[in-house]
Amino acid sequence: FLFFPALDHFLRALDEAPHDEIAGPQAQYQALFGPSTELRPVPVHEAGYLREAGDASGLMLASIEQHYSSAGVSVAAAGVRMPDHISTELEFISLLCGREADAWEAGDLKAARRSQDRQRRFMEKHLSHWLPALCNALRTREGGLFALAACAARSMVAHDMDFLAEFRGRLAGATAPAGGEAQGA
Repeated sequence: FLFFPALDHFLRALDEAPHDEIAGPQAQYQALFGPSTELRPVPVHEAGYLREAGDASGLMLASIEQHYSSAGVSVAAAGVRMPDHISTELEFISLLCGREADAWEAGDLKAARRSQDRQRRFMEKHLSHWLPALCNALRTREGGLFALAACAARSMVAHDMDFLAEFRGRLAGATAPAGGEAQGA
């Protein structure tokens, strides 16, 4: 898969990092994302990458909330865990992937397709638009572990979008037989 090199670089850097030292990554995180007197923090919220401020931010947040709500998910806005935070958006995709896996295991083709459609729409509307900018901002600023993680996430989102588009076409004629197992056309 095309995302393997980016993921491999991240996993190697993570493995090479001292496992008993937390101060280094904490300081790096604070320098990149926290308030700083030297440099503007790198935004880890989708709103930080909008070209326009104001109404565009509100519309983007409303869109995210609608995606979450349609999947039966609500986000408690506490601290940095806002609906458009990178960790919240990726956690949402992970939840949808888990639901898809459960649907495939249960032989529920309709639920699997619904989960895939939700994944595809969310990635197309949100993650695919701002993850490349986050990756580039982090590579420009530090090029370390956080940049590698963001670039791996960007690569995986691009791969998943391509995979879902291809898979959707192949499933167009699929039906679920009475026994519950899905079959392709």
